[in-house]
Amino acid sequence: MDLDDFKTVNDAFGYRTGDRSLHIIGRRLMNRFSDCTITKASGSAFLLHAPYHHDARVLCDDILSSVSERVQIDFKQINVTASIGVSYINDESTDHVINDAEIALFTAKANRKNTYAITDLAIQNERKRALQLTRDLYDAELDRDFFILFQPQVNARTRQITGVEALIRWNHPEYGLVPPVEFIPLAERTRFIETLGRWVMRLACLQGKAWLEEGKEPLTISVNVSPWELRQADFTNRVLTILKQTGFPPSLLEIEMTEHIFIEGTEQIIETLNALHLYGIRIALDDFGTGFSSMQPLVELPFDQLKIPKEIVQEAIHSERKRAMIETIIQLGKRLNMTIVAEGIELEEEATLLEQMGCHTLQGYLFYRPLQPQQLEHFLAMYREG
Repeated sequence: MDLDDFKTVNDAFGYRTGDRSLHIIGRRLMNRFSDCTITKASGSAFLLHAPYHHDARVLCDDILSSVSERVQIDFKQINVTASIGVSYINDESTDHVINDAEIALFTAKANRKNTYAITDLAIQNERKRALQLTRDLYDAELDRDFFILFQPQVNARTRQITGVEALIRWNHPEYGLVPPVEFIPLAERTRFIETLGRWVMRLACLQGKAWLEEGKEPLTISVNVSPWELRQADFTNRVLTILKQTGFPPSLLEIEMTEHIFIEGTEQIIETLNALHLYGIRIALDDFGTGFSSMQPLVELPFDQLKIPKEIVQEAIHSERKRAMIETIIQLGKRLNMTIVAEGIELEEEATLLEQMGCHTLQGYLFYRPLQPQQLEHFLAMYREG
């Protein structure tokens, strides 16, 4: 809780009167809310810890009413109001709870002052979950807690499987399956992404080599790589070491990244991509068209493939602008000798449209969901037999 514009009280009556006003208001709050813990914070701010049996809104109304009562000092009548920010304690640190309350306080002051704002419990729970997941990443065991699925990519015309994308999954002991969109950013912030990325690439290459030894048709395996990994000077050597140890051909490995490399890119990333390409490793740019990258890096960097995200693909059926966008991407890719993959295909109508527009490869639930290696082998065997 912070008193609104309390500087005007100090300016009008002096700091001694201002301090006495704070003391009176603090004492009043302690007397009227005796089951709460109340402390003086900095400036004109107070911290109040209330037991759970209080209704937050009723309590805030009572506090605001109490503060707004006149303060009389030496025949001076002083009127003040307050703004309140509320957060809930859910087994979190004091610092986090106070921080949430401060954010809510700023919201209250930004609205109209002499009011309160309550932190959204859903937001608090999301942050709590993120903190827990971050802690659990440090304790996670790769072979126990993580696994890889493979989502096939098919030829747009023949619908035969031409490649797969390796997708990591985290089977958390408490939360169950945690989606990559949630834990990958946490892994990047904690630098766990380096360990995780190396593990994914090794398993993907091992699986690819196993399929080749079993006589399966050669499949390109795409592995997602974060900008942070690409900025590491030894990344190229790490990839080459994995390929040598597993025996997987470089020409069947595809390194996939998003447009964020243009935002976070450095000379090191450019050098890394060029080096990987010289060894025959394919380079793919994912989610093309969702960012604001310029055309220059696209021309200069050794991309072999562009992937159109599902957001654009799924809107193309009803949006002429999105169709025009896809046509432009396909034409650009072909002029630069790149293959074009459309992701997120869920309807036959989408697949037909993309094929007619000249897209080379399709990926999505219409054809296959992400599969366990054994499940994928079943479909590969069907194609070989048929």
